[in-house]
Amino acid sequence: MRGVMNFFESLFGSGLYPARDRREVEKLLDELIKIGIKEDFLSERPGAGFNLQCRHVRARENRETVE
Repeated sequence: MRGVMNFFESLFGSGLYPARDRREVEKLLDELIKIGIKEDFLSERPGAGFNLQCRHVRARENRETVE
């Protein structure tokens, strides 16, 4: 996980979020990576973790948390 954070920080810099939020950002990023690997972000049909637009529900919730 640390390597992923270092990669993003090398691309975008370390000022993307306050230092106090680092653990939460790492947790959300880790969850998104696991979703992408195990379940994917899009589905051909809704249901079983995907909304009516066939998007992964938890990934969408993470996005709203960050915004």
